[in-house]
Amino acid sequence: MPRTAKKPTGKAQRQPRQPRQQSSPFVAEETISFKADAELARVLKSLRNRSDFIRQAIRHAVYEVCPLCHGTGYLKAPTPRRRQSRATR
Repeated sequence: MPRTAKKPTGKAQRQPRQPRQQSSPFVAEETISFKADAELARVLKSLRNRSDFIRQAIRHAVYEVCPLCHGTGYLKAPTPRRRQSRATR
């Protein structure tokens, strides 16, 4: 018995997805999400390319050493200065 062609069902055939061009030279290997408060979310939504901004900010935070704490994450408490009396000035 010969096969007959299927009748069209009215549903459009799904086209294969074309890969999106990324502005970043790095290829996304994993998607990571995080929660943000309302103000941070508002600011991030206003950015033109928020994914690239977030990647750059994280790289900067991880690979650059803070000049104040030198990468420790802690600042030393300032030492109190002695007040000079008016007689010794």
